[in-house]
Amino acid sequence: MQRVEFLNDLHINIVQAINMVMKLPERQIHFFEEIRKRNIEKPKDYELMLSYGFLRYYEITRIIQGEDLANTGILDVVKTYDEILEIRPNDWFVRLLKILLYIKLPQKMRKEEDFKTTIRWMLEAQNKSIKKESYFILPYVYYSEYWYEKKDMALAKKYLDDGLKQVPLKPINYLYFNPHIFIPIKEFYYRLYRSEDFELAKSIKTISSIYFPLESKTMSQFSNSII
Repeated sequence: MQRVEFLNDLHINIVQAINMVMKLPERQIHFFEEIRKRNIEKPKDYELMLSYGFLRYYEITRIIQGEDLANTGILDVVKTYDEILEIRPNDWFVRLLKILLYIKLPQKMRKEEDFKTTIRWMLEAQNKSIKKESYFILPYVYYSEYWYEKKDMALAKKYLDDGLKQVPLKPINYLYFNPHIFIPIKEFYYRLYRSEDFELAKSIKTISSIYFPLESKTMSQFSNSII
């Protein structure tokens, strides 16, 4: 495997810019049209493709959830990410964005083999990396939820345990990106809690308190119920 592109300043700057634009409704249309136009003019420009893909993902998923996503063209965003990976096949970050998108989709809309292949590539890249990052915990948690959905509790627990063993125990500090990567973890926790799967819920709460100490405070109302 060649040098992997993990999270870097360019990625975070793109996320930050799009987060800011999405908070300014009067600028959203203009910004989207400008990105779309430039993406057509320069179809292989990495920054434009990444900006366009993340913008479309954010625009759609912030107001539409579940089965309704079937009629939004959200799978075109996966195509955009795949086109980026044809140009930069060692981009871990783009694979993370694909996983975040798949998590939002109903199971019948997911490309299951692509989901598993993507997660496994990320884990392999992390295992081979000399420098270990705190955000390496993410694919472990997302894969745990996948196996939980498959009712394989042993594998769901294994990936959470493996993550805590393999990944540095320190917070992930990306102000504008943290909400995007934490919300699926928080929703997984609530799902476990409602299903009374308290052992896994405790593991998720532990992971949340380590890697997302600020964001996880919103989960504190349930802490006494499962400890």
